Amino acid sequence: MARALVILTAALVGGCSTQHDEPDPKPTIPTATAVPSSSATASVAPPPPAPVKVIAGGDVYFGRFVGKRLLADPQLDLLTAVQPWLDSADLRFVNLECQLSDQKGLTVHPDNQLVFVGPPSGAAALKRAHIDLVSLANNHMWDFGKDALFETFDHLKRAGVRYVGAGRTEAEAYGHVVVEAKGRRLAFVAVTGIWNQGPLENHPARTYVGRADADRIRAQVAAAREDADLVLVSYHGGSEYLAGPTMFVREVLHAAVEAGADVVIGHHPHVVQGIGWYRNVPILYSLGNVTMGAHVDHPWSRYGALARLTFPAEGRIPEVELCPFGIRASSPTPLEEEGGAPAVNMFFQKVRALSGHVAGSDLDPPGPDGCARVRPPSTPVPGGIP
Repeated sequence: MARALVILTAALVGGCSTQHDEPDPKPTIPTATAVPSSSATASVAPPPPAPVKVIAGGDVYFGRFVGKRLLADPQLDLLTAVQPWLDSADLRFVNLECQLSDQKGLTVHPDNQLVFVGPPSGAAALKRAHIDLVSLANNHMWDFGKDALFETFDHLKRAGVRYVGAGRTEAEAYGHVVVEAKGRRLAFVAVTGIWNQGPLENHPARTYVGRADADRIRAQVAAAREDADLVLVSYHGGSEYLAGPTMFVREVLHAAVEAGADVVIGHHPHVVQGIGWYRNVPILYSLGNVTMGAHVDHPWSRYGALARLTFPAEGRIPEVELCPFGIRASSPTPLEEEGGAPAVNMFFQKVRALSGHVAGSDLDPPGPDGCARVRPPSTPVPGGIP
């Protein structure tokens, strides 16, 4: 059986709180659809396996003030300062926390700041940042309805950015996406455990957006492992601004690992949470925001991180590095450039403390590019929940 790297994205609790952009019977799992290599031919042998680097980030969105800026300047690039980190990887993945739809200049609902949309030019902005794949399994994929969701698919496809966790059919929404790099096949799965319009299982979008539950996740991950060498699970879920994951989140993500996920990547809480290890598999419970603005009442929301995952040529356990940044005017800047060594030390000390609540992690000193390696704890963490 081929092995897979699964990304599972799930959202678990309520809608996004107000952010400030400018200040500082079991369900049936459809058969997954694999994406064939575009370069392999019958006469050319595939390249031998080699280490593969993946950069994963949290919530990227182009709504509200960010959308207005994009409408005024369609060439706006918000990720320029962290582009060296993005370009250090073979593949780049983020959660796209908004639809991309032409709403005649509207980027937020006039009566509800928690309902927003990005302009079509957001797809090209992702492509300019070399983002290869986005998750669409999140609680904002119905903010402007089904037509806007389908329009989002079209804009991403036109820009050459692939997506997972949503689709025009149930099979597409709940299937995995396979990306090839360095002779390896990586499978991505994305789901959401939260829905702004009530329970997703009772909403018309249940056919078009992937919903998370433990049984469904096990089936999705198992299908992905049949089709790939590595499986990444990216999970959009949890409680906003909470310092750590709930027990429900842990149970769902542990189910993904038990089914064969090689890493779990989380977002939605809008703050960085701790990193735990379950059966030697890293679970990054939340990477925080990327372009979403900070909440005035939650200072920790001004910080986020990219995760750099290096999968060895042989084997499935990745080396994990965290690359921290500060967020100002909805744009990330490496923390060392923004606040120097004191800010970097503060960030990693807090991550180390937060990780103690989820069985713990050891962190090495940051390297020359500001990223620090994260390892399983060398000694058990008292009170840590595996």
